[in-house]
Amino acid sequence: MYVDHADEAIVTPITCSLTAPSGLTVNNVLKTEATLSWNFNTTVDHYNVRYREVGSSVWVTESSITAGSVTLTGLNEDTNYEWQIRAKCADDTGSDYSDAQGPDFKTTSAETICNASAPTELTVTNVSVTEATLSWNLDNTVDYYNVRYREVGSSTWVIESSITSGNITLTGLNEDTNYEWQITAKCADDTGSDYSDAQGPDFKTTSAETNCNASAPTELTVTNVSKTEATLSWSFDTTVDHYNVRYKEVGSSTWITKSSIRVESVILTDLNEATDYEWQIRAKCADETGSNYLDGSGPNFKTTSDLSSEACSDTPTGLYVSNLTSDSVTLNWDYNSSVDHYNVRYKKTGDSDWRYVESINAGSVTLTDVNTSSTYEWQIRAKCEDGSGSDYNDGQGPDFLPPSSDEISVTPSCSDTPTGLYVSNLTSDSVTLNWDYYSSVDHYNVRYKKTGDSDWRYVESINTGSVTLTDVNTSSTYEWQIRAKCEDGSGSDYNDGQGPDFLPTSSNKSIQSSIIAYTSSSKTNLIVKIDDTTNTPEQSIKIFSIYGRLVYEKSNIESSNGEVLYDINIEDGIYIIMLFNKNGEIIESKKVMKN
Repeated sequence: MYVDHADEAIVTPITCSLTAPSGLTVNNVLKTEATLSWNFNTTVDHYNVRYREVGSSVWVTESSITAGSVTLTGLNEDTNYEWQIRAKCADDTGSDYSDAQGPDFKTTSAETICNASAPTELTVTNVSVTEATLSWNLDNTVDYYNVRYREVGSSTWVIESSITSGNITLTGLNEDTNYEWQITAKCADDTGSDYSDAQGPDFKTTSAETNCNASAPTELTVTNVSKTEATLSWSFDTTVDHYNVRYKEVGSSTWITKSSIRVESVILTDLNEATDYEWQIRAKCADETGSNYLDGSGPNFKTTSDLSSEACSDTPTGLYVSNLTSDSVTLNWDYNSSVDHYNVRYKKTGDSDWRYVESINAGSVTLTDVNTSSTYEWQIRAKCEDGSGSDYNDGQGPDFLPPSSDEISVTPSCSDTPTGLYVSNLTSDSVTLNWDYYSSVDHYNVRYKKTGDSDWRYVESINTGSVTLTDVNTSSTYEWQIRAKCEDGSGSDYNDGQGPDFLPTSSNKSIQSSIIAYTSSSKTNLIVKIDDTTNTPEQSIKIFSIYGRLVYEKSNIESSNGEVLYDINIEDGIYIIMLFNKNGEIIESKKVMKN
């Protein structure tokens, strides 16, 4: 008998990936529970997780996990835990536990006081025709959250109650409709914040007629660069079916391709250390129409090496404070990718007890438990993976005083020229450009060029207070400009936002900060010290207010015992200190607060 198999599908077997899991995080930590998460790989058959109390020799294992997270229960309160994860194929081959060590965590105590202040970091993501995900900064001391939302213009709120996580997905929304939302945090006794204290950003659902918009991706960035890995990211468009990324060593003719990516980033592995790479991205619809690789060239990057000038145990540099309000402040420092994590401690001036924030994997942390009753001091240390690192006492940040509510300045409009422009993290092939970030601005655009060139290079749609350039070199000084843009397209002009010129350093120069600044014990003067003062008579120093006004200048600075010291009487505020060489080129800049 003849059987026609023409309509039968040909199934291509999926190859199981043996790569160690990445993106390891811990959240929703309670007295006896914690949720462990990782980047889920659909080619993996299952995951195994093991955990134990720090110092114990006995592991507890959770096996055959087929999701990107697992919630541990039955933990001991007020206890430190460590954990590891491995990925397994159906034949039980795969990665080892030792390949993927998650961040340590500590369960809460039964005596933890509920801190149900207004939630922060309110965002909206994954907006579709009938759904949207609302997110906020989860506080483990809060008992639960309530969210209410409505169509803009409506008087009727819809309420989602007793939420115990840091997000919620709204369903059953009307298409092509504007919505607003608010959130409250509550303790077990129902005390806490009010809805009016936390208004989230409005959002608009999409239309059922939305077509695939596979234009060239924007906001192309490179982060988490190590000796053999790098993370490439872009602005994710939900109408796009998938993205393709290709990359190669600079100068090579052979591209390596990552296909069918349906998220906003991809991690490149097995890179060569101390090597320059370039990459391109394209967006594709289901019918394979879309943008071209040449339309989406990301910034070049260079992998690190064991000879990197920055060690994980170096004292953090570039310490300053920002976003100072009556009950919150952001502490900032220069992020070093070779550091495993940072620990910060802070206290009221004169107190003996420190408060701690640990296992920080970024260049800043926001404190929300400060008040106007006292000035505060803070210290930071960097920690290596093996537990070694710098000392708190070597990383003293500038003191700060939360202002009373009537002292807080009005947030600038979205069209105001950006302020607080300075550069940091200056190396032979990269630099970070910084400015004061304001949430009223829809996005920032930056342009830069070699001094004397006529053609600008552009980085657009930036939603933070800094951007890192990785395509500069030591052959020339550079100039840069910035503008702020509103949602309707209006905004400031590039020419009004001129940042300080910079000159990338040669690779054999140390990038350790030489500027140290702090408020005098009398609280009246700003003390500025400059170390590493080679050729100081040819250098000069300038201090600018946060609004760009020159408040102090000194040429041909002189040293005593290898150190330059200034005792400057200026008003309280935020200042930019700049050190220049004999050619007027910026050597280093630092943002400080005098209070």
